[in-house]
Parts: sequence; C-alpha cells; structure tokens
Amino acid sequence: MIESGDPFRPETLVAIEAVMRALTIAQRGVGPDEVTAKSGRDLVTAADVAIEDAVRSMVADALSFSVIGEERGGQASADGSPYWLVDPICGTRNFASGIPCIA
Repeated sequence: MIESGDPFRPETLVAIEAVMRALTIAQRGVGPDEVTAKSGRDLVTAADVAIEDAVRSMVADALSFSVIGEERGGQASADGSPYWLVDPICGTRNFASGIPCIA
C-alpha cells in the first residue's frame, strides 16, 4: 500500500493501486473458456470483468466516486461530482490472443 504521507492526491494514490491490482489480475492470463463476444467482434474476458470490479471496489471504498465502466456501465452523478471512466483492458482482443500489446 502507498503511504498516506505521499505527496500525491488521494485520487492518484487510488489510481496507482488500481493499476497494480489490475496488473496482478491480467498477469494470470485468460483461458479460451474465459472469452466471450459482447457484440460482433467486440470481446470481453473474465480478466476485463475482474479488473473492472476491483477498480470499482477500490474507488467506492477510498473515494466514494461513481464509476462508469466499459463492461458494467454506470452513470455519472447528476450533481456534477467526480467520477471515473474505466476501460479495464484496452486491447482485449490482443490480450485474449496472448499478444502483449495492451494498455
């Protein structure tokens, strides 16, 4: 965990933790039975969903911000309060194919 005396804003600290947790999940890889089509050629993997769920949980616990995610959707608060946009794995097709060109 990053120390609270760190010179970064709380949002930045949560983002860093989210990236580290996402990397841990993504490094497990994905089996062929964990890939499904959302529509047409658009894929979703179990890792996409697990990463988005982890980030949602972290953001809710630490910041109480709304999250709009590629896999689970969501809505920004009507009052204009901050929210996060989450694309758990940018490059899911590459990830599902074992090509290490993802973001």
